[in-house]
Amino acid sequence: MPTEKKSLRYYKSLDYKVIVEKESGENDSGYIAYSTEFGRYSCYGIGESRAQAIDDFQIQKDDFIELLFDHGKPIPEPIREPVDHIEYSGKFLIRTSPQVHRFLAIQSKSQGVSLNQFVNNILSSASTLNEVNKHIDQRFRDIELLINDHHQHVCFNITKYNISGLHYDTQQPKMEIMYKQEDAYITGT
Repeated sequence: MPTEKKSLRYYKSLDYKVIVEKESGENDSGYIAYSTEFGRYSCYGIGESRAQAIDDFQIQKDDFIELLFDHGKPIPEPIREPVDHIEYSGKFLIRTSPQVHRFLAIQSKSQGVSLNQFVNNILSSASTLNEVNKHIDQRFRDIELLINDHHQHVCFNITKYNISGLHYDTQQPKMEIMYKQEDAYITGT
């Protein structure tokens, strides 16, 4: 049985969790607001205050949803976290192979801790590592944006000032600008 197509109004009425972060640039600082469902760089709002960034995000979100809807692209719905209201006991059962169980038992004994404590330490470390990796990934994306902005600025200036003799090899990570000065070629990187 086919499902009923949801309307544009339905998608625009959805309540997305908004993440607001402080942004700092060389000359200014402000805030960026986005949702996990759309991604930080696909649909976001900016402002000098948190409130302005959120207001801008709401406008951008509606425009983005409309664009996706008009082009027949899938529109992500808000991620619901149904486990928020559950109280956790701190206990759960995990099944593993006898080999893994044996290995973990040997490792825990060699460290002088119970198997339970050893596995708890591994899970805690993995969870922390996941957060660290997210932070590192974000920093790499920020650096990539800065590099792309710089690259566009350099290309603009090359075009604007008509610098001749520019050699830019996309396979090489450096730019060489060659110019002639009194019958000698000078290369700068």
